[in-house]
Amino acid sequence: MALNSKAGIRLKSTCVYIIIKSMSKVLKKLKGKRTYLVAVLVGVVAVLGHLGYLSPEAQATLLGLLGAGGLASLRAGVKK
Repeated sequence: MALNSKAGIRLKSTCVYIIIKSMSKVLKKLKGKRTYLVAVLVGVVAVLGHLGYLSPEAQATLLGLLGAGGLASLRAGVKK
């Protein structure tokens, strides 16, 4: 049974709304813990890189992104 285009669009927008709402709840629960979460993720990436599960390029990229995220979360904490 195929959905008509309006019903399909309505279904997609409802799914997007639910995802955004649930992500908002997750971010509220992580408030004050984001810097620690980034630090743990940096440790996980470092261990995975050391064990050979990540290529050096992938490890450098992930560490760069996590570093930027850590700085952003620290800046947000200082701003308050």
